[in-house]
Amino acid sequence: MVCGGADLKDLTRLADEVAPAGLPFGDVVRALQNDGHIVVSVARVSAHGADDVADGLPAGDVAIALTDTRTAIAWGADALAPGGPGDVWRLLTAIPAARRVGRRSQTLARAGAALSGLMVARGGTPAAGSGSGSPGTAP
Repeated sequence: MVCGGADLKDLTRLADEVAPAGLPFGDVVRALQNDGHIVVSVARVSAHGADDVADGLPAGDVAIALTDTRTAIAWGADALAPGGPGDVWRLLTAIPAARRVGRRSQTLARAGAALSGLMVARGGTPAAGSGSGSPGTAP
């Protein structure tokens, strides 16, 4: 869903939905959340920071602030994108790889915990006569 004025014409043609221009950003984000959606809010907060974007940005489940020399600091944002929309694209396209790494990390953590439990149950020392005691070596 895209919210904003006429300056977003290029983006609105790519969006699944476009919010009516009169709705405050925060209201659009909360309405999507109330419908059960997970919302990644991306916005550029104006230099004076007194608009509805400053209120709506942190309302998202994940808030990404576009930052540059013309913007206010978005203290409520989860991530900053100083390179503009390109940084947001890179961040969002990294999610599948991050999920795979997370799954592998969980598997390795479980395996390590199981091995630790086996070592404790066995007394924590290698078997007698196992040579160097290195894992995977035959006695």
